[in-house]
Amino acid sequence: MHPILKSSIPMKSSFMTRVDMADYNWLYPKQEWGNDTDRVLKYIDKKDWNGLDKNVVAQCIAKQGGLQERDLSKGVRTIKRSKAFEETKEQIKKDAKAQFTTSGLMIVMTGTVTLFFISDLIQQSFLLFNIWIEGILGALAMVLLVRNLLFKHRLVQRYELGRDFLLLDIASFILCILVRLTFLQAGVNLDTSLLILFLDHFFARRKFNKSIDEM
Repeated sequence: MHPILKSSIPMKSSFMTRVDMADYNWLYPKQEWGNDTDRVLKYIDKKDWNGLDKNVVAQCIAKQGGLQERDLSKGVRTIKRSKAFEETKEQIKKDAKAQFTTSGLMIVMTGTVTLFFISDLIQQSFLLFNIWIEGILGALAMVLLVRNLLFKHRLVQRYELGRDFLLLDIASFILCILVRLTFLQAGVNLDTSLLILFLDHFFARRKFNKSIDEM
């Protein structure tokens, strides 16, 4: 529970009802501020707003230790019209863009290393190091790749931007594999994974930033 909430919200009991935060994909960071948390989040969740606006309203309420108005509808409406709402929204937009860019670049790097390792493993040809060293690097790259893919697509889901980003990533990795196999069959030892994944990141980032700016 947020440390400033105890004096702001009257508590009906010494224990606060736990809220199932999994119901609110748009909420980040997930935090409770008092006994009215579940009631307020359910109300916000039903509003016909995008995921960003829902999250901003919830974060503003959390910062002030809960709603100051007894009337739920009036309190939420007041928050949404406040200067704090606009400032928080711009900061969350900025953070979201930075997080998407960072995770995207990590996917490009770790994805390239992973595909390079798999290619070497299939050919049993380790150009840089021996199999053990490349195996460790490949395994580490795979772990980081999965973690960043999950983070990236949780970020996309948070703002309810659909499945286009996931489909683009899947298509890019499939294309990397197909192009690599085509070159190998032609006797050409050329890996274009870095280029393909970077183009994927470039177009995805532009689409994500545009969607966030329009919210």
